[in-house]
Amino acid sequence: MNESARVFGWREWPFRIVADEQFARVWADRSELRLELDRRIRRLKAVPHSTVQVIWADFGAGKSHTLRRLEAICRDDEDGRLLPVYTDIPVGAIGMIDLYRRLMGSLQADLLSAISERARAVPKRRPTTPGARDLLQALKLLGSEDTGGQALAAEWMQASPGLPHLKSVKAYGISGRIEDDLRVVEVVTELLSLIRESRAGSSLVWLIDEFQRVADVPVRKREAFAKSIVSLFNSCPVGLHFVLSFSVAQQSMALALLPPDLQSRAKTFPMLMMPQMSREDCFTFSEDLFDAFRIQARAERSFPFTAEALNHVIADLEDDGRGVATPRLLMERLETVLFEVFDTSQGSEMILPIEVDTASSVMARIRSRS
Repeated sequence: MNESARVFGWREWPFRIVADEQFARVWADRSELRLELDRRIRRLKAVPHSTVQVIWADFGAGKSHTLRRLEAICRDDEDGRLLPVYTDIPVGAIGMIDLYRRLMGSLQADLLSAISERARAVPKRRPTTPGARDLLQALKLLGSEDTGGQALAAEWMQASPGLPHLKSVKAYGISGRIEDDLRVVEVVTELLSLIRESRAGSSLVWLIDEFQRVADVPVRKREAFAKSIVSLFNSCPVGLHFVLSFSVAQQSMALALLPPDLQSRAKTFPMLMMPQMSREDCFTFSEDLFDAFRIQARAERSFPFTAEALNHVIADLEDDGRGVATPRLLMERLETVLFEVFDTSQGSEMILPIEVDTASSVMARIRSRS
């Protein structure tokens, strides 16, 4: 991959179809959306209560990248008051415990260490629920010198089905495993309380992607999940910010999947809708993306295409997509064209920048194989 990237003047291949934490720091075009994200982060740090935000977009419009961007902004912020965790709704059977497992798998080690230290530092703390008491005990074990206790506590907090062995759990002073949604709500509520105590004034920003997947499970499970996530939010009046993203064709479908109690709490932040991309947006997006990965800056920002060839590729994409272009479709098209050029030039000198006639013939070959 790096060999092909260098041929086109990039240090790394710039097209990422799946969002990741590092690529989120690259932002192409959509300057208004970038400014809106910055505004929302400033607002989050100012509000004295927990909040709910909703991001809606059609498939491939960049919502996962936007969530990752929010995660990166929070991580890079110097005051460290917003602690981001990115998860997604698991495919298939869904319950609060499934989402909890995603949460625990995403918490950073230094944060767990800080709350473990906090749990040990307040020996007279009196939690009010069984889940809170068990979490405190697990955190104390996690910070102890008992390696067996450390391993059991870590396993208990991950809540893998049937683990740890129940006798071992009770032998270490924990009443039971995390096996139902009620216990999850108790554990996470106490977890958030400890986070705020260990890092004064901090809040957890829980970025939950693919929320539309809740529609794929039976109504009974969906209603139980909705009840649990509302219960968690109500148990945390401060220190919890949900950012929920939906990939659905219509905005009304996103709202229909959001529990009514969360809908009413989402009014502090209007729904963030990902804008469709015009031809001009696509062109600027491409140039910004190319620039972000260049080994050396170039005056011809459309390189490795000519400006005319890049416009031609974008126009062809609009025709194929019935006038609708998304960042994902655009990156897929650019990647396909460039790999075709790279592959067909093996053993001969590659002629750059790519001209309109070359781009047109390359796309014709690609279509003929489809």
